[in-house]
Amino acid sequence: MRRAYRLVLALLLVALAAAGCATASQQVATATPAAEPTAAPSGSLQVHFIDVGQGDSILVVAPDGKTMLIDGGEADSGALQYLQKKGIKRLDVVVATHPHADHIGGLVQVLKAVPVARVVTNGQSHTTRTYEDFLDAIAAAKAEYVEVKRGDTVALGSLTFTVLNPTPGMGDDMNNNSVVLRLAFGKVSFLFEGDAQTDAETSMSVSSFSPVQATILKVAHHGSRTSSSPAFLALVKPKVAIYSAGLGNSYGHPHPETIAALLAVGATIYGTDVNGTVIVTTDGITYKVEAAKGQPRAPPAVSTTSMGSR
Repeated sequence: MRRAYRLVLALLLVALAAAGCATASQQVATATPAAEPTAAPSGSLQVHFIDVGQGDSILVVAPDGKTMLIDGGEADSGALQYLQKKGIKRLDVVVATHPHADHIGGLVQVLKAVPVARVVTNGQSHTTRTYEDFLDAIAAAKAEYVEVKRGDTVALGSLTFTVLNPTPGMGDDMNNNSVVLRLAFGKVSFLFEGDAQTDAETSMSVSSFSPVQATILKVAHHGSRTSSSPAFLALVKPKVAIYSAGLGNSYGHPHPETIAALLAVGATIYGTDVNGTVIVTTDGITYKVEAAKGQPRAPPAVSTTSMGSR
């Protein structure tokens, strides 16, 4: 009976998403490439890269107080506790980049404890108990359910996030179907990559819909070598790169190749494994990065030695 109920629930959510497309179009809609904003917006934007161990969870607090949570780490990894500590009593948008447990496990707890207006996903299903619990939690929260793809936008108050991924052609790979969001806030931009891998990065690189350049990069897939190719990073040109990984994790994240590639493009690197939660605050012109502990990996020093000497 439970399996049948979940199947009906999943079909109902899809039907509701289709039936509510007129309403959703006010908040998530197709868009054509727009000029990059240059004027500084009013107020400050805060982005919290929460230390949830081997997983992802990012809190966005807009200047007008609207809130978004991108992923929630594993169950019991601390995302809900962090929101409570920061006094977050409502989430306007929750984004599940893809159905892996280290991204949606904690969202089940969040949906049960915090009022959520809207849940955004890539529409890809999974056969795990965690994913079934996630669907149950959305239904119980009575949150609006929206599926997005490249070309859509997600509104958060006065902010507009551009959806760069997923797109047809990525197959069934859940990482490559991650929801990838880009946010331009004045002259400061953010790229949130989920677990997108090289195939998705290549697809985004050749797309004419939106640039991938970003001041602040949330490094894909916990710093795995399966992402962050030198060619892609050369287009992103991040000033700051932040990866999320658990200290001493069994995957070896972040991989040395990724760190080397990020340093090669001049990025200053922070990681939740060594720096804890990292908070970026910006007024659209300048930005400040605060880490709970430790120091970032600085970019390599520029050599002043002449090319002819040794």
